[in-house]
Amino acid sequence: MIDPKDIYSLSEFQRTAKASLARLKKSGRPVVLTLNGFAAAVVQSPKEFKRLVLLADEALEMRRLEESIAQAKRGEGTPAAEAFRRLRAKSKPISRRRSA
Repeated sequence: MIDPKDIYSLSEFQRTAKASLARLKKSGRPVVLTLNGFAAAVVQSPKEFKRLVLLADEALEMRRLEESIAQAKRGEGTPAAEAFRRLRAKSKPISRRRSA
């Protein structure tokens, strides 16, 4: 949830850029920048952005795993032994020829 004290006009943020960035880094909370009274951008520290990206990636991976498990329970998909057999059949060993 955005705290009202973390909402600034773009012009105010620009005027106090150095202090604003220091406050952003210290608090770790995102800042909403407004333009003509409407939200125009969200600024956050690189550290917090990275954390959120990692959390989103983890959530997406969990969703994919849950769907895979549900498919397996429904009997969908290919059994592992069959999948490995198909992969082995597709990959042909590289012949070892001697160059003349």
